[in-house]
Amino acid sequence: MLTDRRAFLKTILGGGLLLISGYLFKINLYPSRLTKDETDTLRVFFDVLIPGDESPPASALNVDKILISEIEQDKTLLLPARKTCKWLNALSNSSFNIKSFKLLDDANRQKIAGIASESTEGTVQRFFFDTTLRKALSHYYANPASWSSLRYNGPPQPNGFPEQSEAPVQL
Repeated sequence: MLTDRRAFLKTILGGGLLLISGYLFKINLYPSRLTKDETDTLRVFFDVLIPGDESPPASALNVDKILISEIEQDKTLLLPARKTCKWLNALSNSSFNIKSFKLLDDANRQKIAGIASESTEGTVQRFFFDTTLRKALSHYYANPASWSSLRYNGPPQPNGFPEQSEAPVQL
């Protein structure tokens, strides 16, 4: 009888430890997705980074969707994204008495993004600002729809340079 009770307790405790270790394994290897509020905040933030002028804003070219997908895939960006969303909302509340960054007008959003860009090197918001700006610009200008405001007609290949009828001059 005593061995049966011990075997039962070992099984229960072992199963519990197995479940806990599986959960910890999942958290570390498969980061969770961003919440709807976080993705909405990030969409607005990306449009502050690349606003519309002669060319469309970042969200019009799906840069926001691409970046959010990358953030959810890369666990080194997921936690900074979450912390930056909290920081953006907290600063919106403390500076403008509006509880959410996405509810601010464009001028105040730009002020807060400016604070993030001028934050001390190594802070979460500065890291996230620099990283996402670089990625956003890369994805934005890779899209041919952004080229019209640059008066860029696209890469010369495969058509080559048809206006060049002769070989370059050798010096």
